[in-house]
Amino acid sequence: MKTRKESPAKRAAEGSQSDADLIRVHEPTTKATKAAVVAGVAVAANITSSHQTDFFAPGTHQFYVWCAGGTDYMANATGKDAEDAQIKLYDSVKAKGKSSCWPVWQGRVPT
Repeated sequence: MKTRKESPAKRAAEGSQSDADLIRVHEPTTKATKAAVVAGVAVAANITSSHQTDFFAPGTHQFYVWCAGGTDYMANATGKDAEDAQIKLYDSVKAKGKSSCWPVWQGRVPT
C-alpha cells in the first residue's frame, strides 16, 4: 500500500483521494509513544488512588467555597472524612447567612 505524507484532511480538502484511500492512510505509532501513554495512565491512576484515599481519610480538608452571586474563597474544615467536613463547613457558612455558597473539596491538608 502506498502512503502519502500529506494529511488526510488536506487530501480530502483537495478532493484528490477517495474515502477508501483516506481510510488506509495512517500515522505510525512508535514504541516510545506507547510507553509514554502507558506511563501517563499509571501516574494518573496513582494520583486518583491517592486522591480517593485522602477523600475518605479523617483530618483537615481544604475546600473552595463557591458562592453564586458572591465572593468565592478557600476554607479548611475538619471531619471524619471529606463529606463530614464538607457538611460541617456548609452548615457553618449557611449559619452566617450565605445560603448560596457551596464548599467544593480540593484535597486533604497534610499533617
